[in-house]
Amino acid sequence: MVQDVGDVTFEGVNTSIPSATYNSACPVDSLRPCSRLANYGSKMGIDATRKWSTEGFARPWPDEIVMDAKTRALVDSQMELLAKELGME
Repeated sequence: MVQDVGDVTFEGVNTSIPSATYNSACPVDSLRPCSRLANYGSKMGIDATRKWSTEGFARPWPDEIVMDAKTRALVDSQMELLAKELGME
């Protein structure tokens, strides 16, 4: 169960490797009306799991970056200003 959508989004965007993660051209269901060609179209899957060396990823997995309190306060204040400017209070 997802506890924090922001955390899931962050992990999905920042830990995926495009060449290994996104599948764009593939066979699709015959009844799919929006494919460009019969039985062939596109789908997207995101795999943001930690990669293993046996999968060809020998680099160490980086530690999660954590903002210090000063940076978090600055970002939060800027987001509040932006939300007000866009009418999203």
